Amino acid sequence: MSWASPRQYREVVRNVESRRPVGYAQPIEIAERELGRCIGVARRSHRELTFCSLSALKILGLPLPRHHRLSDDVSHVVIADQRMRSNIFGVRFHVWNHPISTQTISLGTDVEHAVDHIRIVDPVTACMQMLAHCPKEECVVLFDAVMCRNSKMRLATKDELHERLDSLGKFHGCRAGRWALARSAEGVDSPMETRLRLRIVARGMPCPQVNVRVGNPDSDEFWFLDLAYPELKIGFEFQGAQFHATVEGLCRDSRKISALQGLGWRIVPVTAEMLKSERDRALLFATIDRIMALQRSQLHVV
Repeated sequence: MSWASPRQYREVVRNVESRRPVGYAQPIEIAERELGRCIGVARRSHRELTFCSLSALKILGLPLPRHHRLSDDVSHVVIADQRMRSNIFGVRFHVWNHPISTQTISLGTDVEHAVDHIRIVDPVTACMQMLAHCPKEECVVLFDAVMCRNSKMRLATKDELHERLDSLGKFHGCRAGRWALARSAEGVDSPMETRLRLRIVARGMPCPQVNVRVGNPDSDEFWFLDLAYPELKIGFEFQGAQFHATVEGLCRDSRKISALQGLGWRIVPVTAEMLKSERDRALLFATIDRIMALQRSQLHVV
């Protein structure tokens, strides 16, 4: 059997990823591939292993930080001290001598594979372990993900993340974590919304509010804007292919934007392509500057 894509565990992966909001769930193939790799490692080990950091993020369907410095081609396993390292092909061991909680993912009772479960660190610990291995801006993406808007999917509040960081004391990545947590926000729906918010602030503009609720006075309808300056009635909507590029999505977005424009809002649609190059970003922010100036003039906002 090929352990690169264990199709018989697809349902296991779906059950795990079904607990993540649409904007954060990774392609199921990523989780399948990592689960298969971890199963193969578990079969070759003489002791139970706890998979951590990047491996845990992949299996849980949490966002994968851009430009992280960990290998994508091995499984990542946590140990309490260096003496617990062993020679297992395809494994990188990480020393983490802080308290952690774990969760067990049941794989069923397929005795042929001699393993019926794997153990991974909890999602918040996985994020904390990644702090030392990715850019600070991507640490914000991780924190925003565990504080997402959907109350059923939310894994922690900002206060709880502060408490977890404080309880860990000094560790490799703690400074990046404190920097990121100061810039993170509760109630975000996707990594690209986080990256857009950070780009706006880096450009010297005020930090926009996340997921601002706007009601329609003519009906019981209301909408959430990804990012907004409510006092200027300017909203930013990130247009991701997964959620927006369908007939249903286009109809929903058109109806929402039309209604908001009728209420005096200026909506700025943003795509990933508009943030890729410095030239594209400059054009986007020049547009935002002009819209802000117009709204200030029309609404008499200083």
